[in-house]
Order: sequence, then structure tokens, then C-alpha cells
Amino acid sequence: MINEKINKQIEKIIDQEINQKAETNQMETEKLLEILEERKFDFSVPREKPEPSLEIGDHTLATTGNIMNIQAGVKVGKSAAVDAIMAAQMNGGFMEIDTFEFKALNENGHAVIHIDTEQSRFDADALVRRSIKRSGIDESPPSWLQSYSLADVDIAVRRASLPILLEQAKEQHGGIFSILIDGIGDFLTDPNDPIQSFGLVDELHKLAIENDCVIITVLHENPNSEYGKTRGHLGSQLSRKAETNLRLTKDKNGITTIFSTDSRHCHIPKEHGFCFHWCDESQMHVGFGGAQELREQEKQEAFKAEVFEIGMPHQGKYTYTQLVKIVMDHRTIQDRSAKAYIKKLREAGGIVEVENGRLSFNLDL
Repeated sequence: MINEKINKQIEKIIDQEINQKAETNQMETEKLLEILEERKFDFSVPREKPEPSLEIGDHTLATTGNIMNIQAGVKVGKSAAVDAIMAAQMNGGFMEIDTFEFKALNENGHAVIHIDTEQSRFDADALVRRSIKRSGIDESPPSWLQSYSLADVDIAVRRASLPILLEQAKEQHGGIFSILIDGIGDFLTDPNDPIQSFGLVDELHKLAIENDCVIITVLHENPNSEYGKTRGHLGSQLSRKAETNLRLTKDKNGITTIFSTDSRHCHIPKEHGFCFHWCDESQMHVGFGGAQELREQEKQEAFKAEVFEIGMPHQGKYTYTQLVKIVMDHRTIQDRSAKAYIKKLREAGGIVEVENGRLSFNLDL
């Protein structure tokens, strides 16, 4: 009799657990269906196209709800690009300033959160001060610019801080405009771990969507990577998920070119990129024009040097025949090649006609 009562009690407990589990499953299913329904495509209600949060030249780089990644090798100018982006956000296009042609308009005064995990507190502070100087602001920067130097805190603290900073900034400024993380590789212990990497990128993408903002990350490329391969699974997942992968490369003359061939809304080949370099006089990086313009300048300088080299020892006025002989001797070439070279110089203004049909090298290019 006692055993029968115990068995019935056990059956009752089991039935209650089964019913409770069924109710829980039903609630979870309903919740899931609600989430899916909210995100279901609706032909009758087109999504509003977001305004660009960040542009360079006439190219859209980033819009709300997305990640943009800046990638480059060591000491190429990644932090300078972040400095220029923040300056563009502070300026809003209201003054002519040098931002390497980055453009942004934070018209609602929403928070811009900058997190630096790469540098000392002094260097992080100096970067923000350069950005303020670049922006053209004479007084204190806008209160919505919030920068944090987190190089000396644990990874767990960095990860836990991000959502807290976002909530605080939303309360103070009514929303988030952008988040810039200079050193996203320092937000996990191993960029080669797929679970950590995928989880971090998913978390960032979710935060960008929930806060209707853009998240800009900065990540190192692998050493000697010709094609811009970034670090580990983190780099691969960021490349896949980012709206724009913005590459920076530096040439032997110290000129950095900004370009992107992996983007949803723009295509900026390296030869049409945007350039900057360090300026001792300004004590900051300064824009150097477009890559195509720069190549034309270099080409023109090389042409001037070429004309100067052959023209300096031959500053007289020559007949065509005399000029052919000069070019043949100077360049150690045959008659036909010398005539072709003279034609090229005349077309480019390196040789000009003076008096009585005679020719002279133009050293005033």
C-alpha cells in the first residue's frame, strides 16, 4: 500500500515535470516565432535605406547596423585613420579640414565611443588630442566623444565594459553614432580560435544592429601578407561579415594608401585610393591627395628630372639633326630611337621650339 502511494506520487511528479517542460517548450516556440515574424521579409513594407555613417570621397564605407574593418600591417597608419575618422565626425563637414577625405555627419549628437587597446595611456591621449586639433575645434570636444584607453585591463573587463558603456552613452546622448575599437584582436585570447572569433564577431554585429550604429574595428594583417590576410579566424570572419574591409598599405616613401576592393557599397582600387603621410612640421599625418593624382605627380617629377639631366649640359639652341646626335650620345641609343625620344619630349613640353626653328631643352617645366 505504501509502495503504491509512493509510485503514484512519483508518477504525479513526473507528469508535472512533463507538463511544465511542454509549457516551457511552447513558450520558447512562441517567442521564437515572434522573433522570426519581426524579421520576416514583407514585400509591402520596403526597408528605408540608411544614410551613410562614414564616407571617403564619394564612396559609402559604412551604414548603421554594420561592421567596418580597417586592416593594415604594423606601423602603416591604422591609428592615424581612426584619428581622421573621429575628426570627420566632430567636424561634420562644416569646415575645410584634412581628414584624408573621410566624411561623417553626426547631426543628432549621438555618442561616439572610441576604445584603444593598442597604446599606452599617453599615446592614446595624444591620438585623441591630434584628432581634436585636426577637427578644427578650438574649444573642448563635444561631450558625445567618449574615448577609453583599455590596454592595461583584462580581456574579460574589455568585453564586459562594452555593453555597459553603450547603455550609459545612450542614456546620456540619446543614442550611439559609432563605436571605434582600435585593437579588436585584444578582445579575445586567441584570434585563431573559431569559437571565440565567431562569437565575438556575432556579438559586435548584434550590438551594431540593436544600437542602430556602425562599429569600426581595427585589425593587424599577417606579416608580409601580399593580399591582406588578417589574423586567424577572427580576421576571416570579420572579412566575411564587414560591410567594408578598408586596407592601408605604405610604400617605400612613407606614403600610405587607403583603398577597398572588398565592400558591399563601393569599390576603390589601390590605384584610385586616398593617400596620407607623416608631416614633421604639422606633427601629424596629413592627406596627400588621391593615389592617381600622386602617381601623376611622381610621373611628372620623374619627367622633369629626366629633362633636367639631359638638358643641363646642353642649354643651347640646336637644329633637329644636332639634337638627334646629342640624344644618341647621351642615352647611347640609335638614330631611330633618338628621334622617337625627341618626339616624346616635344609632345610633353620637354623640348620646345625657339627662334629660327631651332630646338632647346625646356628646363622651366
